[in-house]
Amino acid sequence: MRFIHTLAFAALCLTGLSFAAPAQATSEDCTGKQKPKQVFFNDCMRGKDDAVAFYMDRYGDLYPPASVSLDVFHFINVRNGPRPYVAPGTPEFASLKSLYAWKSGRAPGVDADWPNLLAHAGVMTSGDFEVDWAAVQSVLREREARRISALGREFDDVVLLIHGYNNDHADALTWYGNVESNFRSEGARYGRRVAFVRMYWDGLKGKTPLFIWDNAQYNGYLVGLELRRLLAEVAGDTPLRVFTHSSGAYVITNALGDASAGAQFDAMPDIYHRRSAGAVAIYAPPMQLRDLRVAMLVPAQPTIAFRNYFRNATTGQPDPAKRALVPQRLILGLSKRDAATNKYGVIPCGWKGATCMAVKIRQSCRQVAEDLDIAPPRLFAVNFAKQGLRHPHAVKAYMDDDEWPELTRALLAPDPGMPTGTPELCARSVGGAS
Repeated sequence: MRFIHTLAFAALCLTGLSFAAPAQATSEDCTGKQKPKQVFFNDCMRGKDDAVAFYMDRYGDLYPPASVSLDVFHFINVRNGPRPYVAPGTPEFASLKSLYAWKSGRAPGVDADWPNLLAHAGVMTSGDFEVDWAAVQSVLREREARRISALGREFDDVVLLIHGYNNDHADALTWYGNVESNFRSEGARYGRRVAFVRMYWDGLKGKTPLFIWDNAQYNGYLVGLELRRLLAEVAGDTPLRVFTHSSGAYVITNALGDASAGAQFDAMPDIYHRRSAGAVAIYAPPMQLRDLRVAMLVPAQPTIAFRNYFRNATTGQPDPAKRALVPQRLILGLSKRDAATNKYGVIPCGWKGATCMAVKIRQSCRQVAEDLDIAPPRLFAVNFAKQGLRHPHAVKAYMDDDEWPELTRALLAPDPGMPTGTPELCARSVGGAS
């Protein structure tokens, strides 16, 4: 039976069905004719956003702003021309660091991208690329954190948007704009001014999600840890609201606490588990954030993603000091019929990258309540109970549902009330603080 399910799902994927509803990007979307599986962000893409935005590669390293030109053609993995071929599966493949390392060895008159980045960051070259790269990334993180903190002083709510996997720049750009317009109107109902920060990361992109899902999740965990370093520099009183779609959930879960319980990969390096628990000093969790709300729409992660959230890397036991990591509000947007996270009903949600938190609606909220030791009204669940065999996975499809206003109120309203399904979905048998 398991073999039959796998064949059926593979056949479904190969017919062209994709978990990302928007159409493939075209040359009008800055991609040209090249469409590699890896998601890169060229000058045109980075210059196209009219909002505050930052861009991360598959390891969470930050791109420079669009004003600092960068030839990303190397990411397309060509075998000819002046750029070196880097084999898929190697640590250097499709990474900003390897691209700039190669550029650093070229004559400035031939390739000025590395000298331009150093100048932009104000970093004097030491002659040691590793040292200089770390210094540049530190400057870029600090600048992004400053921008977010500044928005927090000017606006009542700062919403960080995080897309999922199988999204390229054009996909994310479309739904980011739709959500921003909706959230801005929702905030205005309460007399609140809402600002936005768009995060883009390499969640891979392809027509056959079955074959990229595991790799995309691997990227997401590493990206989340680098996002953690950025958030650790944001001012603690910033009114930060995070909205994630699908696999964006495990990006933010890793950014805030120890999400190693949800990392179902034998290939995850041991250092990941130490970093995830904050045992490596530069990966200390952002416990200074005191006004944090997180909404996860159809979170594509295991139901136990928060099980190790408070883990102390030395003792392996929960660390009471880490309770500050729990958002003031955590909102789960759930749908047992979601097409992508339910894997079209063909194979179990725990296969090829566990996504069960989105679709096991009773188990999920109760498990999160137990693992984080919280309860309503700090924990919300919105049950998108649209009738039909499948619910489209795209954000726009959920925005059209009757339940959508419950999620927006829970994230933005000063006194949101309780979403209809929360008491039933999140009831738990053990006591917990709210």
